[in-house]
Amino acid sequence: MDEDEPDNDVPFLGVLLDGYPDDPPEDVLLGCADGLGNAPTWPDCGGWIMVLFAVRFYPPHNVIGSRAVLERLIEALATCRPNLTWPDGGCGHDEHPPDDEDGTELASFGALMTNAEGRAYYNRERTDDIGSFYDEWTLEQRICPAHLAHMADTTLDMFRETLKTQFAPLDLAHLDGVFLRPDGRVDPPRLLDAVVAREPAADHAGVWAARRWETGAGAPDDRALLLGALFHAVRSNVRGMHWNAYDEVRRALRTVAPFDGSCPHHEHPPATDPRNHLDALKALYEPGESSFTRGQWECPKHTAQLAATTLRRLAGWNETYTYDP
Repeated sequence: MDEDEPDNDVPFLGVLLDGYPDDPPEDVLLGCADGLGNAPTWPDCGGWIMVLFAVRFYPPHNVIGSRAVLERLIEALATCRPNLTWPDGGCGHDEHPPDDEDGTELASFGALMTNAEGRAYYNRERTDDIGSFYDEWTLEQRICPAHLAHMADTTLDMFRETLKTQFAPLDLAHLDGVFLRPDGRVDPPRLLDAVVAREPAADHAGVWAARRWETGAGAPDDRALLLGALFHAVRSNVRGMHWNAYDEVRRALRTVAPFDGSCPHHEHPPATDPRNHLDALKALYEPGESSFTRGQWECPKHTAQLAATTLRRLAGWNETYTYDP
């Protein structure tokens, strides 16, 4: 590329392709969805399809934190797909660019293909810049409707599978039989051991606790246990929750009312010391003397602080990159 390269409306994709998230990935991909939505017919749609094909692996890897953005991408691709047609006898090309092209280069080519000026520039560079990568594939091969249809179908399949696996509600009905005792009370050791286990068990236990917290299910004495379980499910997950778990846990935590007043307690369970916090929470539900009273655990000030601490931890993973429609 040189200084004569024409302008285009494709967002800067280094955030995804180079792994340096200076900008929210959702914002970048939303811009691509809008670009394709505004140019759904061939040949202009071809460039946008190439760009999305170049970044197709990123949504499945837990990068995209918005169901709405993923749905917009799917809608844009599905809308343009019927516009890609070619003769019954075939497209006339013996081969097309391979699927394993370098993503950064493919996205750069795609950016050029979004308008006639860029396509002409590509054709000119391919002719004039002897020895460059542009020599390998003609413009006609790059924007061949049959080739673009393959890329669109592949990308659609991946995005639809991601929507199903990362954003569909988790089916956790079986966990009632794991975490509830015969009397209907939550089993503290089982739940607390699960929320500090490896993924996805910790995520699933956290969502189970979040649902009971949000709906108010169970005995009042279980509330401290459920909120503590949410704290440890988030704290113990070093890579970040999958989005279908993240959304439910965040929603439950946001139901905790803030508290700016004072309380009669000199101290509360130590959220800044997770290991001691977990031990103290287990001790609350075991015979014998606990380090902290139930009043300290259930104190509105402690509850608000613990929820806020947990939400900040969630924000550290995800909210910086979450598109909120």
